[in-house]
Order: sequence, then structure tokens, then C-alpha cells
Amino acid sequence: MGTIEISGKSYETDEEGYLTDLSQWNEELAGEISVRPPVMLVHGAADEVIPVAALHLTREALAAAGIGVDWHVREGLGHGIDGDVVGLTAQFLARHLR
Repeated sequence: MGTIEISGKSYETDEEGYLTDLSQWNEELAGEISVRPPVMLVHGAADEVIPVAALHLTREALAAAGIGVDWHVREGLGHGIDGDVVGLTAQFLARHLR
């Protein structure tokens, strides 16, 4: 366990460095942002750098702040981008940039 400092405030973390109390972070995030455009998150299921759990934590925090989230976990994809991710991104942008 440890702590991390974000914007001058300290937060408790677990042994992997993840925040242990997301409710405090979610409340502060919701209060800090003034614009809430939709966000797309894509994560490789075989990512050897960042665990897939990070996508879910991020998704939950953004949703709690009132931000629409499209998310995808790509089976077989490591820490990178492939053609399918490019296609998902193009579809996301086409839906939201009109």
C-alpha cells in the first residue's frame, strides 16, 4: 500500500498502485470537469504493460462523473493498436462528430 499525489491531493493506493477509494476520486473528478464529451476506451486483453483492470477502473470513474463511455477489450491484442481498433475509433468518431 502507498499513496499517490494527483493535483496536490494524496490518495491511498493498493500494492499494485491502484486507488483504494474510488468514491473520493469520482466525486473530485465530477467536480473538476466542466465539459463531458463521450470517451472511447480500448484495451488489449493480452496487454503485458497495463492490466485490463485499469480499463474498468477508468470506465467506472468516467461513468460516475457523468461521462458516456464506449469501451472494448480486444482479445489477443497486447499493448498496441491494430486494424480493428482503428475501425472502432472511426465508428466512434463518426457517431459523435457530426
